[in-house]
Amino acid sequence: MKTNILIIAALVLIGWTSVFSQQKAEKPTMKEAVKIGETAPDFALTDQDGKQIKLSAAVKKSNVVLVFYRGYW
Repeated sequence: MKTNILIIAALVLIGWTSVFSQQKAEKPTMKEAVKIGETAPDFALTDQDGKQIKLSAAVKKSNVVLVFYRGYW
């Protein structure tokens, strides 16, 4: 009987610990989208070959078209 009470008390304690240990998630800040005709901010992305490409460097070479795709083809 004492063992059952101890097991139940331990489970309740573990349950309450997990409830109170969760931290409040911070909301990500939303940035305004780039409008049509507006200059995009400078950024760096990884290309299909794994190389870092910076927008400012690519624009100096030629016109730039950005294509975003999800996943693998």
